[in-house]
Amino acid sequence: NVAGFLFKLFMALAVIFIIVAALFYLTAAGNQTQLDRAKNVLIYSIVAVVIALLAGAIVAFVGDIGGIK
Repeated sequence: NVAGFLFKLFMALAVIFIIVAALFYLTAAGNQTQLDRAKNVLIYSIVAVVIALLAGAIVAFVGDIGGIK
């Protein structure tokens, strides 16, 4: 239960950060430092989503092996 809740919360935060990165891109107006910041936020958000998905898969796999639902 707790893992599911934390997973959903983390995914919601990741979506929010992806939207923030998009807003950084839109408001950069060609400023290279703001573009770099937007790229970094987007890359870190995508990496965080991948890690969260892997963590969820590992928890589900271990739960299946152990017979825990």
